[in-house]
Amino acid sequence: MRTPRPPLRSDVLAAVQKRNLEHRAHRAGWLRAAVLGANDGLVSTASLLIGIVAAGQDNLVITAGIAGITAGAMSMAVGEYVSVSSQTDIERADRTLEQEHQRIDSIGEELALASIYVERGLSEELARAVARELHAKDGLKAHLKDELGQNEATVARPLQAAVASSLSFIVGGVIPFLGVFATTLGGKAYAIIVYRS
Repeated sequence: MRTPRPPLRSDVLAAVQKRNLEHRAHRAGWLRAAVLGANDGLVSTASLLIGIVAAGQDNLVITAGIAGITAGAMSMAVGEYVSVSSQTDIERADRTLEQEHQRIDSIGEELALASIYVERGLSEELARAVARELHAKDGLKAHLKDELGQNEATVARPLQAAVASSLSFIVGGVIPFLGVFATTLGGKAYAIIVYRS
């Protein structure tokens, strides 16, 4: 005997929706940018400082470190912004293209959507019914999500990626920069390498 299913508007569903807020896919864009920024901050700042220390320029190491962190943070922000903006441009172009496809062949697009649902395991009859309902409500949204994989949680956010990358570069760069406060050049080199590790 099958366990009775609760109605769609129930406490059970509310609990599941609350749990679903724990998913992390919506963080993927800024988290990737932050990890790359921190890694670049560590590596490039440590490399710059080791070069300055190796050249025996004790009087320039703090200035070079600050300049390197500043330039790196700006570079990371601009690079991430441009990179993620190009992804946004592609998403917009796909949206426009999908709108055109639906305008010229709405029935074919509905069938394409139904075939996606059949591939996911629905019967053809149910898949056609789902596609028909979704097309009646918002066919474009259904295609963007189920055909192209676009949704609000994963949409590209250039400014968010730029800020995350820049700030994490600064944090990553400060770690090896702390080594410049050692008293000798050898101590500085050692501290920069140790802090970077």
